[in-house]
Amino acid sequence: MTSNFSRGQLLTAAELNVALPIVNVMMSPFNAVGDGVADDTAALNAAFAFGSNNTIGIYIPAGRYRITTPLFATPQGSNMKSCYVFGAGRGYASANGQTVIDATALTNVPAIIIQRGRGCYLGHFLILGGNVAPLNLTVPNMTYGAAWVTGGLRDSRYSPYCGISIDGGVGSVRRLRRH
Repeated sequence: MTSNFSRGQLLTAAELNVALPIVNVMMSPFNAVGDGVADDTAALNAAFAFGSNNTIGIYIPAGRYRITTPLFATPQGSNMKSCYVFGAGRGYASANGQTVIDATALTNVPAIIIQRGRGCYLGHFLILGGNVAPLNLTVPNMTYGAAWVTGGLRDSRYSPYCGISIDGGVGSVRRLRRH
């Protein structure tokens, strides 16, 4: 079998399934709805934790998945877990075939958090966010340490206002034990 990946193209779900078992978030026991009305937060968090804890890819089919609290790509409090989460695509011209994480209800927290993850992949979906940048456009707000993200300014992976936060609030350094 010749893989599209060798030609620099995207792998299909069938090709990915050869290398990594995949679970669909709309299937039992997760039962995400993806209609833009139902709150899919619990279903997506359960699927993400299952995938991370069992080295299983998580597939989010086309749809609009409304969330009301952040999603954890790796389980809360975990250390050195990996994750592989992918959607049907971001789409550009129409809503057909798009996987959308609708985080418009979130205004001061990231949509997705990776806590001390290792080898994580999240892709082929669009995050819609409701985060708002502060009104003061001062020099300190435009530097790397700024705690928010807006077009044309530097963002930070630790920011509570970014779409995906990596190690937000937990740091990315290893703790040393004293003997």
